[in-house]
Amino acid sequence: MLYHMGFLAQTAQGYYGTGLAESKRTDLALAYEEANLKTLGITRKWFGIMAKNKWFEQPPLAPNRKELAQDK
Repeated sequence: MLYHMGFLAQTAQGYYGTGLAESKRTDLALAYEEANLKTLGITRKWFGIMAKNKWFEQPPLAPNRKELAQDK
């Protein structure tokens, strides 16, 4: 569940960034920036919890080329 909360917060940051870039109104640009900063704080706390508990997965790695070359 914590992973999904982090995903939602990061998605919201993307939406706020798009809204900020596309908005022609200066008052909305300020509101988007404030919302983005609040979401950034949530994402920072989320990352701290995930890193502290070692809940991040290692991304897939390429095969070891040296071992593959020696098997021939």
